[in-house]
Amino acid sequence: MDTTNTHNNGQENRPVIQLNQPGQVVAISVCDNMITVWVDSPTGDSSDSHLFTFPARTNAQALRISEMWGKTWGLDPQFYAKA
Repeated sequence: MDTTNTHNNGQENRPVIQLNQPGQVVAISVCDNMITVWVDSPTGDSSDSHLFTFPARTNAQALRISEMWGKTWGLDPQFYAKA
């Protein structure tokens, strides 16, 4: 887990605590131009986790989107595809 706050506005680095909250995005994968977003169960029960799959125009665009969203949602880099 990365505990370095890179958005510190010039202040000292402080730990960023990542909580595993129900309903959060847990991974993003790319296959060709298709992006799949894995969302953890909002109720805590594994039976209602969700996968959302949608197309990008190209594989390069899909990778850029995956990386942008992975960083935005604070995912560990091993859980999203990178451009």
